[in-house]
Order: sequence, then C-alpha cells, then structure tokens
Amino acid sequence: LRRASPPTIMLHCDPTRISARRMYESSGFVEAQRLTAYYGDGRDALLMKLSNEGRDALDADGEAQPPGGRA
Repeated sequence: LRRASPPTIMLHCDPTRISARRMYESSGFVEAQRLTAYYGDGRDALLMKLSNEGRDALDADGEAQPPGGRA
C-alpha cells in the first residue's frame, strides 16, 4: 500500500545560505514569500514551497503510473 504525498511541502530557509537555497530550488522548491525579521536576531527567512500535485502518479523510479497503481 502506497501513501499519497502531501499536496504541498513548505520550509523556511535563511536567504544567506546560498547552497541550501540552490539545493531546494534544484529539488523543485520555489520562493513563496520573504518573512521579514523571522529569526530571533532580526534576519529574514524565505518561505519555500514544493507542490506535489501530479507527482503521486510517479513511482519511486520517476516512472509514470497508470491510475490505481502498477499495471
């Protein structure tokens, strides 16, 4: 039995952490909002989102699945 992925995954990223931000972007995350003074020391954060809509039709190998799973 396979569970469906959540429709959206969200995370916060320090905009000065360029390597982390690039890694998230390469995984499909996009910047959704800048959160001013989010961290305790006054630094901003980026709210990043990954939409999983349509990804449930892919198996672990990235292969398209027919509706209802493997044929």
